[in-house]
Amino acid sequence: EEGSSFPSLYGTWRDRGRDNVLLCEGESDTVWGAWALHDDEDWDVLGLPSGINQNALDEWLVRLADREVVVAFDADEEGMKGAFRWSKLLPKALFIRLPEGEDLLSCGIPVKELLKNAARPLRHSGMVDVDDDVFVKHTQQGDVPIADFAFEPSRELITEEGPAWEG
Repeated sequence: EEGSSFPSLYGTWRDRGRDNVLLCEGESDTVWGAWALHDDEDWDVLGLPSGINQNALDEWLVRLADREVVVAFDADEEGMKGAFRWSKLLPKALFIRLPEGEDLLSCGIPVKELLKNAARPLRHSGMVDVDDDVFVKHTQQGDVPIADFAFEPSRELITEEGPAWEG
């Protein structure tokens, strides 16, 4: 499925240049987000016109520059990969965490609640970090290597035992 040939982000015609932007993965989530925030003067809602695998156009990045962006991509494998790519394009963006396999429309959680809980992706747990391509543990004596390798996390998992990372 190729998606739309529309070259602009969905919602561009409604964009008022507000400081806050909700960026959605596709048309249906964009429409849902815009409807859910229709009475909120603080938010513009935009969406990717051809799905998560398309490349970001320079004009989109210019449109989003200097704005507070919250990204709401689907909680499936492709959405996670897309979120990882976009986190590099928009390093200050916050990301909405959706239940596994859900999207903004299907999850049943109010959009305003999701926005309130949006966060930056964690690169480490606060105790373990990556330094010179190896895992290190933060101690009072400084960072101590605990492995001879490291991997780039692609998403944080919330489990009964606590946080975990997939990479």
